[in-house]
Amino acid sequence: MMMKMSNQIIKFAVTGRSCTGKSTFINLVRDVYPGDETFAAVGFGDCTMIQREYMHPRNKHITFTDLPGFGTDTVIKEKFSKSINLSVFDFVFIFLDSVIMDDDIWVVIKLQALGTPYCFVRSKVDIDSLNAKDMGKTKMKVVKEIRKKLETKISNHRLLKDSRLFLISNKKQVFYIGDIGPLFSFIAGKLPKDKSNALLFFLPILSTEMIEKKLQMLLERINLISVGAAVLSAIPVPFLDTPINIFLVKKEIKYYIEIFLLDKEHVAKVPDVKKRNLLEIRLEAIVTSGLATTAHLAMAVLLSQVDSLIPVIGIAIAAKATSVYVRPFLSKALLEMKYDAIAVYEHYTCTKH
Repeated sequence: MMMKMSNQIIKFAVTGRSCTGKSTFINLVRDVYPGDETFAAVGFGDCTMIQREYMHPRNKHITFTDLPGFGTDTVIKEKFSKSINLSVFDFVFIFLDSVIMDDDIWVVIKLQALGTPYCFVRSKVDIDSLNAKDMGKTKMKVVKEIRKKLETKISNHRLLKDSRLFLISNKKQVFYIGDIGPLFSFIAGKLPKDKSNALLFFLPILSTEMIEKKLQMLLERINLISVGAAVLSAIPVPFLDTPINIFLVKKEIKYYIEIFLLDKEHVAKVPDVKKRNLLEIRLEAIVTSGLATTAHLAMAVLLSQVDSLIPVIGIAIAAKATSVYVRPFLSKALLEMKYDAIAVYEHYTCTKH
């Protein structure tokens, strides 16, 4: 299943007018920073007609293509249309400025004709919030006014009325501000299931909604991992299955830690939540100890060797025993990490707003 997700090709395009936060967004959703090899340079406006593709650092098959900003003297619609093939993308983000322009509508018409899912994104709401005090308004009121203005335009236009709008911040202080969670939940719902699972697996985005979606995807994996472990235990080779199953479970636990971002430094600052360690020796100790606690691993090991003495009965007992101790251990570990991820998210978002 892991190989299947790793091989899913997902192509995103980020388009819109210049200086609307496209490159910054591409960096943030891939969790890369200045100095990283795949960092997308920002602040160069519409100086080039070259589209640049940026791979996800953990999965080269998930890419974000930064399309040149259009609607300027340098990049007119005709040039954009001739040089960019929008049909190759699974999803397109259309970045907006303060208003929806005719050029934005022009892109929507092209995407609708292709049947390509898309959405509008208005970024930099963190900057708008900072300016709220100077305007004599609250941060919430400023963001609400921006949303209402754009949504009114969308709902009143016959070609746009079914379009979705998301307001986000491109500034990341541990977690994003705005609609970043709902945005990627929306995208996950627009992709085929295999691609949706791959996106949830590799995307470094957390919100309460995204945490729940990631949980459901991982729970489905537990069934497959348990079956795989049971099959290994049915192999009539003494003392072979146990180390392999520990390896499989250890690898799965590592995925959980990475997916819920529980190995990050900011986790250590959250009360009653422990920062997980991805070191192999530490993971092995956790998994071995946890499996033993969950279902008396020593007994399971003995049962798993019965198949070398009594082939038919032993195979059945070994497979059943392995499934019984692997499934509850992974389920318990996964739920613990889910609650820790929610605690971390709420710690950093609820205390700042």
